[in-house]
Amino acid sequence: MNHMVPVVSMPSLAFTPDMATGIRAIDNDHRMLIDIANALTEEVAAGNSKEKLGAALDALIRYVEEHFRREEKMLTDCAYPQLAAHMREHQNLSRSVYEIHHLFRTHPEQVPWGQVTAFLANWLKSHILQTDMAYVECVRNFDGTKNGNSPLPIQPLTLHVTPNRADLLFRCSNLLLEDGEMARLLEEAVTQIEERQSTIG
Repeated sequence: MNHMVPVVSMPSLAFTPDMATGIRAIDNDHRMLIDIANALTEEVAAGNSKEKLGAALDALIRYVEEHFRREEKMLTDCAYPQLAAHMREHQNLSRSVYEIHHLFRTHPEQVPWGQVTAFLANWLKSHILQTDMAYVECVRNFDGTKNGNSPLPIQPLTLHVTPNRADLLFRCSNLLLEDGEMARLLEEAVTQIEERQSTIG
């Protein structure tokens, strides 16, 4: 047993009937995310090794990314009006998970595992029961045709940055999703940096 990890007792999160959206792919994803979060909780409670905890965290990150891509594709296809706000919630969770992962890789003894597992359970339950339920009608009523009056689609991207720059990337992405004055200022700042870089290079 690795005594670096605090042994805590935490209840498991269950996929309950009120979490069912009736959309098979989404419900299956939610069940899997809950299973992975519970697996991480069990590894923590058992005081298992850094390797097992790392594997559980890696599985969580992979499946969070996969689920978010699938869900956001559905919401883009049906022109869900609250897509940008929904994606911000996704990005905020991704940001938190990456911060936890980075802390685990650099200072594993500092990870507040009890808070981490409680946060994941609370976020999943709240997000599924509130935020996700709000899009069910839009997705289920989508007939496969594109609405010419729908807003411009939001393009999901996979980007690679060093761990210490991940937080900056999430913050910039959230500003761009707002598509307001702050997004315009960010674009201007990037243009100025590129112009300065061209004169130096």
